[in-house]
This record gives sequence, structure tokens and C-alpha cells, in this order.
Amino acid sequence: MADSKAIKPDVFQSFSDIDKRPVSEKRAELDPNDVLLSSLSNHGGWKVLNEYIDFLKSEMDALIAAAIANGNSFEDVGRLTVVANLAKEKLYAIQKRVQDARDVGQQAGE
Repeated sequence: MADSKAIKPDVFQSFSDIDKRPVSEKRAELDPNDVLLSSLSNHGGWKVLNEYIDFLKSEMDALIAAAIANGNSFEDVGRLTVVANLAKEKLYAIQKRVQDARDVGQQAGE
């Protein structure tokens, strides 16, 4: 009999599908938000925020490692891993969005 507590393969699908368009479709031309984000990418504050996002992602990995070291159940470690990976994907998406805008801005300026 299947365990009803198991995480279903598609339970997090809506999170993963939020923005799956290829970069070329998302950033085909410069819009006002791209201009703002492109200028943000050149700001010193973006470097600080970008490093903080990387720190948060590494902290999530450390939490998973700690859960394993503490002998948490496979179910708990698996659940924590899924949630952490989804969160890291979204943090990466923020970084990628600013990088894409910077790249489009640089291409438009050429």
C-alpha cells in the first residue's frame, strides 16, 4: 500500500513553472524594467545583495547537511531538500533576471 504522506512528484510543479520561457523570449527587447534592472546591476548595492543571495543559498545547503548529521529521518531530509532547492531556484531567478537585463542593456548599447 502506498504511503499517503509521500511527496507527490508534481506537488511543487506550480513553483517550477512560474517562468519557464527561454531568455530570448523574455528579454527580446529593452523595456523600462530592463533599464532599471540593468542600472541596478552596475550599482554597488547589487554586488552586496548578490553576495547575500549566494550566502543564503549556501546556508540552505548547510541546513540540509546539519539535518543529515543530526540523524533526521530520510523523510525530513528529503522534505527539507525539496523546499531548499525550490527556494534556491527562486533566489537564482532573481540573480538571473538582473543579469539578463544587464546583458540586454549592454547589447542595446553596442
